[in-house]
Formats: sequence, C-alpha cells, structure tokens
Amino acid sequence: AEQYSDEWQLGGTCSIVSMRGRAGEGKPLLNAKELREAYRLMADPECGKLLPADATITERAACNFKVMIGQPVDIPGGAVLRTCMGAPQLKNILRGTDAEADAMVAEQDVPVLRKLAI
Repeated sequence: AEQYSDEWQLGGTCSIVSMRGRAGEGKPLLNAKELREAYRLMADPECGKLLPADATITERAACNFKVMIGQPVDIPGGAVLRTCMGAPQLKNILRGTDAEADAMVAEQDVPVLRKLAI
C-alpha cells in the first residue's frame, strides 16, 4: 500500500476510497483500460471459471459473487477504482464500537478486497 497526500480529502472522513492497482508486485500501475476490465470482472458472479486450472477452491469461491464498485476514474497521477461506503454503513461505524466496525469491515469489505486481489 502506498500513502498519498490528503489533497483530495475534504473534512475528516472519506466515504469514497480511490485505489490504484498492480498486476503483481513490482509491476506498473494498471491503466484505465485494465481497470475497466477489473471492474467488469468484479461484477461477474461466475468469473471464478476464468481462473487457471490449478486455482484453489477458496480462490474460486472468492471470485464467484457479484461485486459492484465504482467505475474507473482518471484523476491526476493515473486511473483509480473507487469504492464507497453508504450513509448507513458510515453511521454504524461512527456510532458503533471499534469491535463492531471491525466486524463490519470483515463481513462486508474483506470479501470484496479478496476478489479484487485475485
């Protein structure tokens, strides 16, 4: 993960998170065309069938559900994919305990990031 300056943040809480991706460690950042393909695959509930034959059952299961994320956006410095948190999720995190927030992230965000990583 790379830390960027907060020049795009207004206020103390960002509910939209912009992510840049790489096809592997040490590889260049993905461009807008490549991120559009990642966006398409995230919405495909059966993209696990596209994995190589040696993919594990866990990897296939991580891919076989539909995920809606923001479309790729070109911003200064390169293209990004965006994820966001709706008002109900943000309210629950702000009003809940750290343990509740951690549980929400584990339940809702980790599967999305796991699919995106594959």
